[in-house]
Amino acid sequence: MSSGPPTAKVEKVRGMNASLTTETGTGNPLSERDPGRLHITRRQVVFALGLAILVVVATIYTISSVSAGDQSFPAVVTTSKVFNLNFATTAKVTAVTVKVGQHVKPGQVLATQDSAALKTQEAADAQTVTADTEVLSQANSPQLTAAQREQDSLEVEQGQVAVDNAEAALQSEIATGKANVASAGVTVTNAESLETSDDAQYTQACPKGPVAPASNLAGAPLAAAQASYARCQTLQTDVTQDEIAVNQAQAELGVVKAQAQQAVNSAQSTVDSSQIALNVSEGQVSLATSPSPPSAIAQAQSNLNQAQAQLAEIQQELKDAMLVAPDGGVIAEIYGVAGEYLGPDGVHIYPNAPALPENQSSGFTLFPAQPSAQGSSSSSSGDEPLIELVGGAQQVLAQVPQSNVSSLQVGHSVSVYFSALNITETGVVTGVGLSPTRDSNAVTYDVTITLKRTVSGLLPGMSASVQQ
Repeated sequence: MSSGPPTAKVEKVRGMNASLTTETGTGNPLSERDPGRLHITRRQVVFALGLAILVVVATIYTISSVSAGDQSFPAVVTTSKVFNLNFATTAKVTAVTVKVGQHVKPGQVLATQDSAALKTQEAADAQTVTADTEVLSQANSPQLTAAQREQDSLEVEQGQVAVDNAEAALQSEIATGKANVASAGVTVTNAESLETSDDAQYTQACPKGPVAPASNLAGAPLAAAQASYARCQTLQTDVTQDEIAVNQAQAELGVVKAQAQQAVNSAQSTVDSSQIALNVSEGQVSLATSPSPPSAIAQAQSNLNQAQAQLAEIQQELKDAMLVAPDGGVIAEIYGVAGEYLGPDGVHIYPNAPALPENQSSGFTLFPAQPSAQGSSSSSSGDEPLIELVGGAQQVLAQVPQSNVSSLQVGHSVSVYFSALNITETGVVTGVGLSPTRDSNAVTYDVTITLKRTVSGLLPGMSASVQQ
């Protein structure tokens, strides 16, 4: 082999010196490759061309998606109505007939109150209406049969007897009460007299009260001092007991007076009731025996109107003793049980979901606050409800950026995806909030969307995605 110059060996170098070479076997320093002579392989050209095509396709797809409005916005399931339900008056709850999560229909009974007293009053008022109706009928047509007139006369006689008996009982109660009060008064007088006598005797005999004998006494003086001391103690005890007796007698006198007055009032009430019944009976007889003047007919009509109003009021109270669902929906909360005395302010209806407060952050804070168990919601009364019912149409509340809200007008149809149920439903925009939510990242508006159909299993608070 011929000897010649050593062959140059090129070493691959990473980094910034990738274009530099070294020659082994020589002492020559590294030489720099000429930039003008960079080589591009065919594979690199194909790769660059493919990348450029991919960028162009992605750009076209993005522009097409934006133009077509293919965007989604976070939302949450809400409802169009929330009902805080309670009884109109406070009474004992006899039953709660629903459970949390139960679906109810409009008019379904949810709970009941004790209405025994109301039913008794209703029966009495109904009898009064019947009697007043008969009186008015007789006033307009006073032609009665002999048997009817005889019956009316008998009722008058019986009514008069009842009045006489009631007045006699009243006079008896008055006399008995006076006698009892007088007797109790004598007891007080005697106790006071005895107290005055004993007190005077004690004051005279023991001006300084009971004084114990001196220690230096002996014999007859000591015996006399001891006797005086014992007598003063006895007199002092008598005065104390007299004072107690006076106080007891005065207290008993007050009780006797109260009992006597109560008995007289009760007897007087019986007299008044008997007199009213007698007046009605006499009025019936008068109408049966002579033509009724216009004033009598007007009075009979007025009495009937009053009785009917009283009956209607009691019937309304009976109706209020049954708590019914004002609309179909789901029982969200129950805050009471049978046996409690509940019923502050009746029914509160919330026709619309409350709007989000300003400056509220976006995300999962979309669901509007519902009334709490303590009644601290939008209820004006501030009283706690018995049952909270979520009803009305199913809705979602979405937060839409300001750049997209103009394309979601009321009446516009959108698709809503529910991840919990893995379904997509169609909804209609039914409201666009005018107060924006502002934060450091964006400005959004609340958009209410009502679903076109009721979705089984869809509950308030579930997450949703609205696709424009």
